[in-house]
Amino acid sequence: MKRNYFLPSLVTLALLLIFSENAIAKKSGFTRQDNVTYYLGIPFAKPPVGELRFKAPVPIDDGKPLDRLPPNPMQDTWLDLEMSEDCLYLNIFAPKDQPKDKPLPVVVWVYGGSYTTGGIGEKAAMGFTYDMGDYAVDTNSIVVAVNYRVNAFGFADFTAFGPEFESNLGLKDIVAALGWVKRNIAKYNGDPQNVTLQGQSAGAALIAALMNVEEAKDLFQRVILESPCLESFYDREEAKEFAAEYIKRTGGHAADLPKMAAEDLIKPIKEMDKYVRSKKMGTCSFNPVVDGTFLKEFPSKKILYPKPVILGTNKNESIIFAKFAKLKDFGKAEHTLPYTDPEIRSRIFAQYSKRYPTKKSVGNLLTDTMYTVPKYRYAALLTEHDLAYLYRFDFYSGMFRTAGIKASHMIEMFPLFNKGLKYFGVKRKKAFRIGANMREQFGAFIHGEPMPCGESYWKPYDQLDKNVLVIKDDTCNQERNPDQAVIERFKPVDHILLK
Repeated sequence: MKRNYFLPSLVTLALLLIFSENAIAKKSGFTRQDNVTYYLGIPFAKPPVGELRFKAPVPIDDGKPLDRLPPNPMQDTWLDLEMSEDCLYLNIFAPKDQPKDKPLPVVVWVYGGSYTTGGIGEKAAMGFTYDMGDYAVDTNSIVVAVNYRVNAFGFADFTAFGPEFESNLGLKDIVAALGWVKRNIAKYNGDPQNVTLQGQSAGAALIAALMNVEEAKDLFQRVILESPCLESFYDREEAKEFAAEYIKRTGGHAADLPKMAAEDLIKPIKEMDKYVRSKKMGTCSFNPVVDGTFLKEFPSKKILYPKPVILGTNKNESIIFAKFAKLKDFGKAEHTLPYTDPEIRSRIFAQYSKRYPTKKSVGNLLTDTMYTVPKYRYAALLTEHDLAYLYRFDFYSGMFRTAGIKASHMIEMFPLFNKGLKYFGVKRKKAFRIGANMREQFGAFIHGEPMPCGESYWKPYDQLDKNVLVIKDDTCNQERNPDQAVIERFKPVDHILLK
């Protein structure tokens, strides 16, 4: 357990979504738009149940669609969700007004949830349902949202305890879905040779991981990463330690896991969260494992199969995390910037607050260590290979201001997907214009075209110019090296911030 960030489960995001409701998750469950064709609950693999639990997905092409939102993956959540182990389904959102003789580019959406929660069914995104209809229409693309297994079902690596187990199942689920898209999306007027992977938080980190998976390298052409948790990966030793602790908390043995009730496999999750965080603040409990065979390298260290990338974070990512954190934990050297010279650590802490730790100083510190610094380190890797476009989302108002969470984790998805804009209060019209600009820019990227930015274009990031699009209003603001002070602050501890 070597990392030092604090990444709580999405339960800690409840405050944000208390103030937000999904415009499409009504009592009826799902409201369809007139200008979008919905294909819901299409299976892309056999149900991973029975003998297929803890096994790699078995692809299928001719499964019967549910014609409704599919169940979400099994998870521990306070939300009243429909859940099932039989969860390997995808949803397709297609603009109705599209030329039938010209296939549209494809976007594959990968949700976040700390590798523990989430889904494409009803209300799985902390009360939201991912309706990608507006995004499909405004980007003029076919959007495919995919389910993948989470927590113990998708990211616990029991391979050290018997041949009946396989690793990185959630990641392999996404590869299987991409294979389905490659073979079948032309039936929906999508172009299988023009696929953009887009995801947020853990979903974005999984996409970054796929650029180090040989089986996936020819299945997508571009990447959009929103707030990726780039350091939440295990090596084989860490994965084995975690799996052993998990098995202990089930009260059984490894051989019992394939036949245990699904609910019993969920029960140890909270205890595992406590176990991991007692060692280091700021890593997901369940993580993909760099096994050297399927997932060959840590994304933060190497990119084996690079693609053009949009990479962004929010200015105040971790304020919402700090609101739920125990401040006493952040005074412990072994939990915050461990392996660091005490004088250097104190000097860094002092730049956040003379009275560190406080809620505000912890939120700002976590924003920088979890997101800002890893973003620029990853951007440096990207510039060695291909075009990278960086953004920082600074805009907030309304309930986000009232709640004191500012431009926190997930906030960019409200305007981007044109949902919940009334919670920006008197600036909801500006939030709409910001979202429309983002959809226009991301849409151009998806189509392989220059991205408009005011009367010019969004310039790529490189090590000389270090251009970043700063989204703070509905105009185009491109700044050179806007986070340079943060980068300089953490140079003495680079070896700690990166695995």
